[in-house]
Amino acid sequence: NGQPLPNAIFNLGQAVQEVLLIAPLPVIGSDTVWNNPSWSIGVEWWVYFTLFPVLALVAWRLPARWAAALALLALAALALWLTLEPDTRETRGWPALARGMAGFFAGWATWRMVSAPGAWTPPSWLAGLLGLAILAVAFAFARLSAEPPWFCLPLLALLIFALAANPGGAGRFLSLPPLLWLGDISYSVYLLHVPVLLLMQRIGGEGAALGGPLVWMAICVGASLVLGHLSYHLFERPAQRLIRGLRRKPAV
Repeated sequence: NGQPLPNAIFNLGQAVQEVLLIAPLPVIGSDTVWNNPSWSIGVEWWVYFTLFPVLALVAWRLPARWAAALALLALAALALWLTLEPDTRETRGWPALARGMAGFFAGWATWRMVSAPGAWTPPSWLAGLLGLAILAVAFAFARLSAEPPWFCLPLLALLIFALAANPGGAGRFLSLPPLLWLGDISYSVYLLHVPVLLLMQRIGGEGAALGGPLVWMAICVGASLVLGHLSYHLFERPAQRLIRGLRRKPAV
């Protein structure tokens, strides 16, 4: 949110937490991370080692519909918890880990539903309707409360299923090359946009020194997209090729 980090966290202990991706975790983590969006990297990294072995060894035995029902219940329970505990910091500790667990479980359950034999194919208009409903509800809720609309979490899972199970309609629109490009670079943009905003704040405040807030916003968005594109092609893709190469060598 643009608040300066206290100098006290720039120390060796915090650096070790950042490198080992444990800064946002419960019990052993800290309350602050250097680049705020990076909290999710640590959560995702440790979810790979805790949740996915359970899914691979046990949960795959569940019928796809049972897995989907459990995922929706998990998202609903998470939404209820975060709504009833408004002072909870959702990017640190147990709430952050629960968000990662529930989100990845829902993604896995969605894949199960889409790939199941004889899976139900939703009508092409359902994804568009769900997307508009989520946007309308979220904006309307923002007028009534300062809290995020966590109750939309189960709807997001249904939206992803509707898009994945029926590539027509909204899925065809989202398959346009410019939108695919935005999807490819989205994670790099997510990780790099906060440093861009902080740098721009130091250069031009909120835009007064650069021709106004719209110009300031355009520069921030443009710089984030350029850096995201470069990061995707110079870091993400080479790293993916390296990991896939290491995985294939034992098979050879």
